[in-house]
Amino acid sequence: MNQERTWKDVVIAALHHYGGEASLKDITEFALQDPKAKANTKVKEKVRQVVRAYSVFETLEERSGIYRLAPETATADLAQKAATKRVTNEIQGKLLYIGRVNNYETFAPAEDRAKRQFAGEKLERLVTVRDLNSHRWLTEDKIKAIERIDVLWLRETDDGLIPRFAFEVENSTKVIAGLDRLNTIPSLFQTRLIVVGKDDSQKRRYENFLNGRTFKLHSSRFEFRYFEDIRKLFETSADFDKARAAHESAMRAFGLFD
Repeated sequence: MNQERTWKDVVIAALHHYGGEASLKDITEFALQDPKAKANTKVKEKVRQVVRAYSVFETLEERSGIYRLAPETATADLAQKAATKRVTNEIQGKLLYIGRVNNYETFAPAEDRAKRQFAGEKLERLVTVRDLNSHRWLTEDKIKAIERIDVLWLRETDDGLIPRFAFEVENSTKVIAGLDRLNTIPSLFQTRLIVVGKDDSQKRRYENFLNGRTFKLHSSRFEFRYFEDIRKLFETSADFDKARAAHESAMRAFGLFD
Protein backbone atom coordinates (compact mmCIF):
# COMPACT_ATOMS: atom_id res chain seq x y z
CA MET A 1 0.00 0.00 0.00
CA ASN A 2 1.93 3.02 -1.24
CA GLN A 3 1.54 6.18 0.79
CA GLU A 4 2.91 9.68 0.65
CA ARG A 5 5.94 10.33 2.84
CA THR A 6 4.82 11.55 6.28
CA TRP A 7 6.42 13.61 9.04
CA LYS A 8 6.66 10.40 11.02
CA ASP A 9 8.79 9.00 8.17
CA VAL A 10 10.98 12.12 8.25
CA VAL A 11 11.66 11.80 11.98
CA ILE A 12 12.40 8.08 11.67
CA ALA A 13 14.88 8.87 8.89
CA ALA A 14 16.51 11.52 11.08
CA LEU A 15 16.98 9.07 13.95
CA HIS A 16 18.51 6.49 11.60
CA HIS A 17 20.80 9.21 10.23
CA TYR A 18 22.06 10.05 13.72
CA GLY A 19 22.64 6.43 14.70
CA GLY A 20 19.42 5.70 16.59
CA GLU A 21 18.94 8.69 18.88
CA ALA A 22 19.05 12.46 18.54
CA SER A 23 18.02 15.73 20.12
CA LEU A 24 15.01 17.71 18.95
CA LYS A 25 17.44 20.29 17.61
CA ASP A 26 19.27 17.73 15.46
CA ILE A 27 16.04 16.11 14.28
CA THR A 28 14.72 19.54 13.29
CA GLU A 29 17.91 20.40 11.37
CA PHE A 30 17.61 17.13 9.46
CA ALA A 31 13.89 17.72 8.80
CA LEU A 32 14.59 21.20 7.42
CA GLN A 33 16.47 19.55 4.54
CA ASP A 34 13.51 17.35 3.62
CA PRO A 35 11.24 18.35 0.69
CA LYS A 36 8.26 18.40 3.07
CA ALA A 37 9.81 21.38 4.85
CA LYS A 38 9.30 23.55 1.77
CA ALA A 39 5.54 23.63 2.41
CA ASN A 40 5.79 24.10 6.18
CA THR A 41 7.00 27.24 7.93
CA LYS A 42 6.86 25.68 11.41
CA VAL A 43 9.08 22.62 11.10
CA LYS A 44 10.32 22.87 14.69
CA GLU A 45 6.75 22.76 16.03
CA LYS A 46 5.83 19.91 13.67
CA VAL A 47 8.79 17.78 14.80
CA ARG A 48 7.86 18.38 18.44
CA GLN A 49 4.25 17.33 17.73
CA VAL A 50 5.33 14.19 15.92
CA VAL A 51 7.72 12.83 18.55
CA ARG A 52 5.05 13.35 21.21
CA ALA A 53 2.17 11.89 19.22
CA TYR A 54 3.62 8.59 18.00
CA SER A 55 4.46 5.72 20.33
CA VAL A 56 7.35 4.67 18.08
CA PHE A 57 9.35 7.60 19.52
CA GLU A 58 10.46 7.48 23.14
CA THR A 59 12.49 9.90 25.21
CA LEU A 60 15.53 8.66 27.09
CA GLU A 61 14.68 10.83 30.07
CA GLU A 62 11.70 13.11 30.70
CA ARG A 63 12.41 16.66 29.47
CA SER A 64 15.82 15.63 28.10
CA GLY A 65 14.82 16.45 24.53
CA ILE A 66 16.62 13.29 23.34
CA TYR A 67 14.55 10.74 21.40
CA ARG A 68 15.05 7.26 20.00
CA LEU A 69 12.99 4.61 18.25
CA ALA A 70 11.00 2.32 20.53
CA PRO A 71 10.86 -1.40 19.66
CA GLU A 72 7.87 -2.04 17.40
CA THR A 73 5.29 -4.72 18.06
CA ALA A 74 5.49 -7.75 15.78
CA THR A 75 1.82 -8.10 14.83
CA ALA A 76 2.27 -11.66 13.54
CA ASP A 77 3.24 -12.79 17.06
CA LEU A 78 -0.04 -11.48 18.45
CA ALA A 79 -2.08 -13.21 15.75
CA GLN A 80 -0.59 -16.57 16.72
CA LYS A 81 -1.79 -16.26 20.33
CA ALA A 82 -4.96 -14.24 19.81
CA ALA A 83 -7.34 -16.04 22.22
CA THR A 84 -8.92 -13.43 24.53
CA LYS A 85 -11.70 -14.25 27.00
CA ARG A 86 -13.41 -10.88 27.37
CA VAL A 87 -15.38 -10.10 24.24
CA THR A 88 -14.94 -6.32 24.32
CA ASN A 89 -11.17 -6.71 24.73
CA GLU A 90 -11.10 -9.29 21.93
CA ILE A 91 -12.94 -7.13 19.38
CA GLN A 92 -11.12 -3.94 20.35
CA GLY A 93 -7.77 -5.74 20.06
CA LYS A 94 -8.68 -7.29 16.72
CA LEU A 95 -9.74 -3.93 15.31
CA LEU A 96 -6.40 -2.42 16.37
CA TYR A 97 -4.57 -5.38 14.84
CA ILE A 98 -6.46 -5.09 11.53
CA GLY A 99 -5.69 -1.38 11.39
CA ARG A 100 -1.99 -2.00 12.00
CA VAL A 101 -1.79 -4.73 9.34
CA ASN A 102 -3.39 -2.36 6.82
CA ASN A 103 -0.86 0.40 7.56
CA TYR A 104 -3.14 2.75 9.46
CA GLU A 105 -2.00 4.61 12.55
CA THR A 106 -4.07 3.28 15.45
CA PHE A 107 -5.51 4.80 18.61
CA ALA A 108 -7.49 3.65 21.65
CA PRO A 109 -8.38 5.54 24.84
CA ALA A 110 -5.56 5.82 27.38
CA GLU A 111 -7.49 3.93 30.07
CA ASP A 112 -8.23 1.03 27.70
CA ARG A 113 -4.59 0.88 26.59
CA ALA A 114 -3.43 0.55 30.18
CA LYS A 115 -6.07 -1.86 31.51
CA ARG A 116 -7.37 -4.00 28.66
CA GLN A 117 -5.50 -6.90 27.13
CA PHE A 118 -5.51 -8.77 23.83
CA ALA A 119 -3.61 -12.03 23.28
CA GLY A 120 -2.05 -11.67 26.72
CA GLU A 121 -0.65 -8.21 26.00
CA LYS A 122 -1.87 -4.73 26.90
CA LEU A 123 -3.66 -2.92 24.08
CA GLU A 124 -0.80 -0.41 24.30
CA ARG A 125 1.25 -2.75 22.11
CA LEU A 126 -1.13 -2.29 19.18
CA VAL A 127 -1.56 1.48 19.48
CA THR A 128 0.75 3.71 17.42
CA VAL A 129 -0.60 7.13 18.45
CA ARG A 130 -0.49 8.44 22.03
CA ASP A 131 -2.80 11.42 21.61
CA LEU A 132 -4.43 13.62 18.96
CA ASN A 133 -2.93 16.94 20.01
CA SER A 134 -0.94 17.11 16.77
CA HIS A 135 -4.09 18.30 14.97
CA ARG A 136 -3.56 22.01 15.23
CA TRP A 137 -7.12 23.29 14.77
CA LEU A 138 -9.02 20.88 17.03
CA THR A 139 -10.19 22.40 20.29
CA GLU A 140 -9.30 20.69 23.56
CA ASP A 141 -12.94 19.66 24.12
CA LYS A 142 -13.15 18.05 20.68
CA ILE A 143 -9.87 16.20 21.19
CA LYS A 144 -11.04 14.84 24.54
CA ALA A 145 -14.32 13.65 23.03
CA ILE A 146 -12.69 11.91 20.06
CA GLU A 147 -10.04 10.31 22.29
CA ARG A 148 -12.82 8.44 24.13
CA ILE A 149 -13.79 6.45 21.00
CA ASP A 150 -12.90 2.75 21.30
CA VAL A 151 -10.72 2.46 18.16
CA LEU A 152 -9.51 4.92 15.53
CA TRP A 153 -7.64 4.21 12.31
CA LEU A 154 -5.82 7.35 11.22
CA ARG A 155 -3.74 8.82 8.41
CA GLU A 156 -1.20 11.60 8.81
CA THR A 157 -1.75 14.79 6.79
CA ASP A 158 0.07 18.12 6.91
CA ASP A 159 -2.69 19.38 9.23
CA GLY A 160 -2.27 16.46 11.62
CA LEU A 161 -3.68 12.99 12.15
CA ILE A 162 -7.05 12.42 10.47
CA PRO A 163 -9.38 9.61 11.63
CA ARG A 164 -10.41 7.63 8.56
CA PHE A 165 -12.40 4.98 10.47
CA ALA A 166 -13.90 5.19 13.97
CA PHE A 167 -15.27 2.16 15.81
CA GLU A 168 -17.41 1.75 18.93
CA VAL A 169 -17.59 -1.78 20.35
CA GLU A 170 -21.00 -2.44 21.92
CA ASN A 171 -21.22 -5.65 23.93
CA SER A 172 -23.18 -5.08 27.15
CA THR A 173 -23.91 -1.36 26.70
CA LYS A 174 -27.02 0.15 25.12
CA VAL A 175 -25.42 1.54 21.92
CA ILE A 176 -26.45 5.14 22.59
CA ALA A 177 -23.20 6.04 24.40
CA GLY A 178 -21.13 4.82 21.46
CA LEU A 179 -23.27 6.69 18.97
CA ASP A 180 -22.89 9.87 21.00
CA ARG A 181 -19.10 9.57 20.94
CA LEU A 182 -19.02 8.89 17.20
CA ASN A 183 -21.39 11.79 16.57
CA THR A 184 -18.61 14.18 17.62
CA ILE A 185 -16.83 13.52 14.33
CA PRO A 186 -19.16 14.26 11.34
CA SER A 187 -18.84 18.04 11.56
CA LEU A 188 -15.03 17.74 11.63
CA PHE A 189 -13.89 14.91 9.33
CA GLN A 190 -15.15 12.63 6.57
CA THR A 191 -14.68 9.61 8.81
CA ARG A 192 -16.56 6.32 8.44
CA LEU A 193 -18.39 5.75 11.73
CA ILE A 194 -18.92 2.11 12.65
CA VAL A 195 -20.80 0.55 15.55
CA VAL A 196 -19.77 -3.06 16.16
CA GLY A 197 -22.34 -5.20 17.97
CA LYS A 198 -22.96 -8.82 18.88
CA ASP A 199 -26.42 -9.57 17.44
CA ASP A 200 -29.59 -8.45 15.66
CA SER A 201 -31.13 -7.03 18.84
CA GLN A 202 -28.27 -4.55 19.09
CA LYS A 203 -28.57 -3.74 15.42
CA ARG A 204 -32.29 -2.95 15.88
CA ARG A 205 -31.46 -0.73 18.87
CA TYR A 206 -28.82 1.01 16.75
CA GLU A 207 -31.30 1.57 13.91
CA ASN A 208 -33.93 2.99 16.27
CA PHE A 209 -31.48 5.51 17.70
CA LEU A 210 -30.18 6.43 14.24
CA ASN A 211 -33.69 7.41 13.12
CA GLY A 212 -34.02 9.82 16.04
CA ARG A 213 -33.47 13.56 15.84
CA THR A 214 -29.99 13.48 17.41
CA PHE A 215 -28.37 11.33 14.70
CA LYS A 216 -30.63 11.73 11.67
CA LEU A 217 -28.64 14.58 10.12
CA HIS A 218 -25.56 12.36 9.76
CA SER A 219 -27.26 8.95 9.66
CA SER A 220 -25.77 8.12 6.23
CA ARG A 221 -22.29 8.29 7.78
CA PHE A 222 -22.95 5.46 10.27
CA GLU A 223 -22.60 1.70 9.71
CA PHE A 224 -23.23 -1.42 11.77
CA ARG A 225 -21.01 -4.51 11.78
CA TYR A 226 -21.27 -7.74 13.77
CA PHE A 227 -18.58 -9.21 15.99
CA GLU A 228 -18.38 -12.15 13.61
CA ASP A 229 -17.57 -9.79 10.73
CA ILE A 230 -14.57 -8.50 12.69
CA ARG A 231 -13.44 -12.03 13.58
CA LYS A 232 -13.49 -13.09 9.93
CA LEU A 233 -11.62 -9.96 8.85
CA PHE A 234 -9.05 -10.58 11.59
CA GLU A 235 -8.37 -14.09 10.24
CA THR A 236 -7.92 -12.71 6.72
CA SER A 237 -5.65 -9.95 8.01
CA ALA A 238 -3.58 -12.46 9.99
CA ASP A 239 -3.09 -14.57 6.85
CA PHE A 240 -2.05 -11.47 4.91
CA ASP A 241 0.35 -10.39 7.68
CA LYS A 242 1.96 -13.83 7.75
CA ALA A 243 2.35 -13.91 3.96
CA ARG A 244 3.82 -10.41 3.92
CA ALA A 245 6.36 -11.33 6.61
CA ALA A 246 7.40 -14.40 4.61
CA HIS A 247 7.73 -12.29 1.45
CA GLU A 248 9.87 -9.68 3.20
CA SER A 249 12.12 -12.40 4.63
CA ALA A 250 12.59 -13.86 1.14
CA MET A 251 13.39 -10.43 -0.29
CA ARG A 252 15.97 -9.78 2.41
CA ALA A 253 17.56 -13.18 1.85
CA PHE A 254 17.82 -12.33 -1.83
CA GLY A 255 19.37 -8.95 -1.03
CA LEU A 256 16.55 -6.94 -2.63
CA PHE A 257 14.82 -5.44 0.42
CA ASP A 258 15.27 -1.71 1.05
